[in-house]
Amino acid sequence: MGKHDLDREDRANYDSARALLEPMVGAATAATLAAQLEAAPVVYRQAADIVRSSCITLIPPDDPQVAHFIGKIKRKKMPQPILLVEWRPLIIADGHHRTAAAFYVDPETFLACKVA
Repeated sequence: MGKHDLDREDRANYDSARALLEPMVGAATAATLAAQLEAAPVVYRQAADIVRSSCITLIPPDDPQVAHFIGKIKRKKMPQPILLVEWRPLIIADGHHRTAAAFYVDPETFLACKVA
């Protein structure tokens, strides 16, 4: 994938995060959080910790997007960072499918994350 494709995909991830957050926290706060996520440094968290902290129900491994990311992870091509908001519970603002895939491959997989 070329740099231009990655840049476009990155912007889509932050737009998705803002759209997910908006009904929860309002438009202004969602925009602020999306900007904080974009500026945040990459940190690494285990897939199991993200799942437990977020209280999500995992998307099944046969979901097409999850299966796609499982293949990438098995080939050692780690997906883009998971976008997290420190809330109670932790909010996965973007990256549910990537988190589920990593958990199915190995719950102790460390994922690149950006946290606001």
